[in-house]
Amino acid sequence: MKRILQMIRKEFRQIFRDPPMLGIIFLVPIVQLFILSYAITTDVKHIKLNIIDHDNSYISREIIRAFAQTERFDLVDHRSDISSIDDNMQAWKSQITLVIPENFSKELKRNLKPQIFVAVDGVDGNTAGIALGYAQSILLNFGAEIQLKKARIAPTKDIHLVEMEERMWYNL
Repeated sequence: MKRILQMIRKEFRQIFRDPPMLGIIFLVPIVQLFILSYAITTDVKHIKLNIIDHDNSYISREIIRAFAQTERFDLVDHRSDISSIDDNMQAWKSQITLVIPENFSKELKRNLKPQIFVAVDGVDGNTAGIALGYAQSILLNFGAEIQLKKARIAPTKDIHLVEMEERMWYNL
């Protein structure tokens, strides 16, 4: 232990004898901290989105439009084939898949709790979590708009928003 302390003292003496070294050790990291803090962004844009629409109704098309209008999502595939989920995620063609079930709009009109299945590629956990949050935000806003329209037509106590079921997929 005594040798380690002697070595540390020696290194500190060396550092303080050389003024340019002091600048490199202390100033450069501080400058990098300020410069790079402006370069880093946590926004995730252009998330590859696959939508499987089994309902094919006006409401489901409005949901698709809501996702397509944001710069956060890029609609890469729009099929009605459920087997495309695995294929697209394994080929890195999509990072998130929305499945709108049959009778979605009917359940919404009957004031039931319709569900949308969301599969997220969980390989990149940070991006997956952010993408899931973006999807939830869009679906909640959409559900709130629908319910507000309903409330204006016929006021009701029970207001059900669209419920989203999410699953992170790892090791496809």
